[in-house]
Amino acid sequence: MNKLKFIIILFLISNLLKAQSVDLSSVDAFFDVTSSLKSGKEVSNDQWSNFDSSTVYKQYSNLEDKFIINTIKESIQLVFGETETSNIDSILYISKEEMTQNKELLVKKLFVDNYIKINDKYEDIIFFRNSYDFEGLVNESKLKLSSFLGHPIDSLTGLKSLYFFFASADAADKEDAIIADLNLIYRQSEEQRIELIAHEYFHNYRERFENHDFNYKCDLNYMIDMIQNEGIADMIDKTEGYEKYYSNDFYESDLSTIMVELYNSAEKDLQRFHDLVIEYSLNNISKDSMVDGIMEIVKFNGHPIGFYIANKIVNAGYRKQMTESFYEPFEFYKLYNKAARKSNSFQLSDEFMEFIFEREN
Repeated sequence: MNKLKFIIILFLISNLLKAQSVDLSSVDAFFDVTSSLKSGKEVSNDQWSNFDSSTVYKQYSNLEDKFIINTIKESIQLVFGETETSNIDSILYISKEEMTQNKELLVKKLFVDNYIKINDKYEDIIFFRNSYDFEGLVNESKLKLSSFLGHPIDSLTGLKSLYFFFASADAADKEDAIIADLNLIYRQSEEQRIELIAHEYFHNYRERFENHDFNYKCDLNYMIDMIQNEGIADMIDKTEGYEKYYSNDFYESDLSTIMVELYNSAEKDLQRFHDLVIEYSLNNISKDSMVDGIMEIVKFNGHPIGFYIANKIVNAGYRKQMTESFYEPFEFYKLYNKAARKSNSFQLSDEFMEFIFEREN
């Protein structure tokens, strides 16, 4: 093979890899469906089929439980179709208390709220989709993660592709890709966008180092690790605190209130978590009762409690130790106890630490 052919092959491979790092097919399928609805046309079976098979929406279409994909479609038709205002209002008037108690109502309201915001800026978002430098966002987010961790990420480390869609104002690390709501990205500042995706890349990167044997041994271990995973990641994009972060108008107002309230009650919730585990360790309650109780306490994947713990650690001067041991739950909770001792806050007991990290399951 001559040198020119070799260079051409490298160029094609490079472009292929680059093209795979960002996917907007679900965004385009969304615009295809909604543009028809906005024009008063009926969405064809082929359009819905293309929607269901696009990169992100197919993840929900393929689930046995169709609640998410059905709610997405119902919300699209509600907002972009010819619907009476009262039907939309019935969703928007779902109260904070109802959202807290019923996850399905929360999801419905988040979708409808986001789609209304998209409809208000429809043409602008289409322009943003066609003109924004998504590859640049990927690169800057990886640099942000390197800076946060305090060391460069190996160029051979294959972080996941970034897929965009429209659902609620959120992003997530999924099995095959990082997924992000494009309307959230559109409404954020460039710095917020970079930090949001860096947050999700942290989860992606951490998967390579975390103790899978510990994390997936039982529900309790999973939740112990989940609190750390989300708490440290929140230090990337929420350093100004939950109250400031959730004051941004790209989040639904009741959800923002819920998140701030949960953060403000995090110390008490951590103590409730601790006491449940101790009760279980003494055989005073069943395993199922403990897990049910913890799931009631550890809401939103443990974000508020985890961020509370991470803040305590950072404020006590242990940030470097936390980022160096980002994959080890035991060190996270040990650092928290050191920090809590300094600030005279609630501490996890020796009995709790020994039971969590030394027991046989």
